[in-house]
Amino acid sequence: MSKIINIGFLDIRDIKEDLAAEISQIENIGVLIESEESQIFLKNCEKMNIGISIKLPKDMQTIVQSEDIKLDRDYLEGISEPVAVLVSGSITFEDNIDSSLVNEKIYSMIVAGEIIVPKRIVAVVQSKSIIDGQFLIYKNGYTLFDDTIKMSNQFLNSLKPNSKLAFNELLVMEDIDLALFEEKISNIQVLTKLVITADNESKLSQYIDEYYLIDKTVIPKGSKYMDNNIYIDATSIKKYKDNILFVDGEVEIYLKDDIKIDEYIKFLICKKIICGSRDLPKIEKILGHDDIEIEIVEGKPIRNNGKMILSGDLEHMEEEISIRNSGKLVLEKNLNYEKFNEKVVSIINNGLIIVPEEKIGIVKSKIIENRGSIKSLEENKEKLKEDEENILYANMGELKL
Repeated sequence: MSKIINIGFLDIRDIKEDLAAEISQIENIGVLIESEESQIFLKNCEKMNIGISIKLPKDMQTIVQSEDIKLDRDYLEGISEPVAVLVSGSITFEDNIDSSLVNEKIYSMIVAGEIIVPKRIVAVVQSKSIIDGQFLIYKNGYTLFDDTIKMSNQFLNSLKPNSKLAFNELLVMEDIDLALFEEKISNIQVLTKLVITADNESKLSQYIDEYYLIDKTVIPKGSKYMDNNIYIDATSIKKYKDNILFVDGEVEIYLKDDIKIDEYIKFLICKKIICGSRDLPKIEKILGHDDIEIEIVEGKPIRNNGKMILSGDLEHMEEEISIRNSGKLVLEKNLNYEKFNEKVVSIINNGLIIVPEEKIGIVKSKIIENRGSIKSLEENKEKLKEDEENILYANMGELKL
């Protein structure tokens, strides 16, 4: 019997009965598209970890996208018959679409991401949608910018007077000419996130719809804003100079003893700091407020989000390290486990660690958090051999049977 695993979009509506009889398991599927006939053929098939499952007529045309898609009137009018739209990303509806056109052209929508839609067609879009994500509504008559926009005077000069604008994410970091702003913009709507400097907030907040209800971050003038997690070491810190650093995420810091962080960063504001105890006194001098979460992790942090293999004598490992594993970490039989034991201070495991059976105890002694799994090399090889023999299709973005 065979398996189908790790498929983004799997369409089995036209599967033949003899092929269906060979399949015992369908696993790790983002979107599964079935027909009444295929459900009968696969009634004994085990289906595991299916994100979204939908039943469609066999002859229904589908539009499948693994990236963002924008729909406007011209696009929909070019569709001859109702379609099912399946998107891993976002669907943005332009403001020139009306409810009757959506009702006529779209049979259903499955979205693993977000739908951005003008208010006038909210009801009809919702009635046709299965969404694993956000449903964002912008006001009728507003021009939508669905990417992250950095507002500047140059941006304002490109607009028509008295524009009404909707932004998915808006950054207002530069000094804005208020007279130019008032000429070009009458109203702003922010759908998900606003980052604005304190001086711009005092000038512009009255023009932003429902300002005190939106998700916003107000930062000091002159701040360097980072919208994701960052890592600071002896090399990367050199790109900062007297900065007020505002990070919308975590900051991981590992510095050598002779580095003075306050010579590069004047103030640091973030959600969380991850550092060693030796760096903490330096970091405390530059914290912008007292309620920042601090996690102490000894040793130089090494992150693995893919596949990492440790083998041999580890000649490159000159200092103590801590490992954060969110992928697949393989420890080979020929690894110098004495040096591994000496240099690895801790492991936080959110993925898979594969290690020889007799060395599992060493690895477990280093783990301080384990939300993943640990397997022996021998067990893993047996499973890989079994999978190779049994897997019919695997690791594909889209598959139609």
